[in-house]
Amino acid sequence: MMDTLGLLVDKGLSGDALDSVLTDLITKDEFDDDDDKRCCIALAWNRSRGNKGNPTDIEVEGDDTVSVDGDEFAMLTDDDADQACADYIRESVWSFRPEFLSGVTCIDQSVFEALADKCEDANDEVRSIIDGSCGMDDFVESAISADGRGPFLASYDSEEHEFCDDNDDVWYFYQR
Repeated sequence: MMDTLGLLVDKGLSGDALDSVLTDLITKDEFDDDDDKRCCIALAWNRSRGNKGNPTDIEVEGDDTVSVDGDEFAMLTDDDADQACADYIRESVWSFRPEFLSGVTCIDQSVFEALADKCEDANDEVRSIIDGSCGMDDFVESAISADGRGPFLASYDSEEHEFCDDNDDVWYFYQR
């Protein structure tokens, strides 16, 4: 589909006409496969940011990753972004500041400071403390409330970018 749209652009399809085609495709949601849908939504999002965005510059790199003009983005629904963020946090609780860990768990900060030197090797111990105090779900919620999902999912710039398509489906993009 992106190749066909790219050919139309190469033959003179205007930006407004391309936007209209994308809107129609997304609204009708009759894609042959999920990759075509992801590419069209990624192209519409890229164009909504003021980029010209040639359709041939959009590729699906994996289940949740699209390449937009050579930059990789995780492209997730709200629920998928919540799950990916929670997974990331669970695997990296060792990296949180001792002050934050103490504030959320109500465990003395010195405990987390003592574990800080172990870096990744302390993850299981920190998770155990979290599980025994506030619980992992509350910890994840506190971490997301403090910083949003961007710092956990967008390794490039820590930014969460939102796009609402014409079916009122919201997609979130995180540059990697």
